[in-house]
Amino acid sequence: ISEQPDVFNHSLDLFRTPSEQVRIAASSAVGGIAVGNIQTFLPVIARGLQGEEHSRLSALHALREVVTHGPRHQLEHMADHLWEPLFASTTSENENESVKNIAAACLGRLTTTCPARFLPRLQASMARENPPGVKAAVATAMRYVFMDNTQTYNDLLQPILSPYFTLLRDTDINVQRLAIVSLTAAARHKSHLVRPQLPHILPDLYAQTPVRDELVHTVVMGPWKHQIDDGLEARKAADEAMYTLVSRVSN
Repeated sequence: ISEQPDVFNHSLDLFRTPSEQVRIAASSAVGGIAVGNIQTFLPVIARGLQGEEHSRLSALHALREVVTHGPRHQLEHMADHLWEPLFASTTSENENESVKNIAAACLGRLTTTCPARFLPRLQASMARENPPGVKAAVATAMRYVFMDNTQTYNDLLQPILSPYFTLLRDTDINVQRLAIVSLTAAARHKSHLVRPQLPHILPDLYAQTPVRDELVHTVVMGPWKHQIDDGLEARKAADEAMYTLVSRVSN
């Protein structure tokens, strides 16, 4: 099929269809076709990142297929051209959360194709002074880095774990939650790297378990008052992380 550009182009046209199910199927088809001929089709998908929201989301789904299943040695040559538009998508305040999440997933997968090049970029974006959106993108991307079972770049990953897990005590609750979720992924897939970090990680993780009054607020809905706890999802993530650490990492 990768030798049939008409099939690719027809699938690409379906990115603009009103049906979400058709768009999802089309993006899977486009990504699958591109895996067989990356040099020809990947630049076309990359251009789709500049389109309208529906087309952009479909292009990201297709790109995720490519960076997940494509040959690493081929992706390496095009990775630099993809990094900037993906990073812009995942950190833009104008993008919806679906676009940001898929773009960050692509960044994580892309990092695993050339860790020596991209892990330092993620590390630079972890700095405390960076905006919460940037650090949230890094935390989501790192989750996909941790989920990769390849062991060849563990020596590159080990030195950045300590600075990375300082995101567990970031001032933004969403960044904290995403860092906890990525910790769970690391505990499942790279437990031997997490174990030396436990003395530094556990105090920050335990700090997420109590209800924090400053994150609880009341919303008035007509005659009713409803309490919203902005820390609830982070606490759930912390509970799951501790369970995973006990079962996968702890001696």
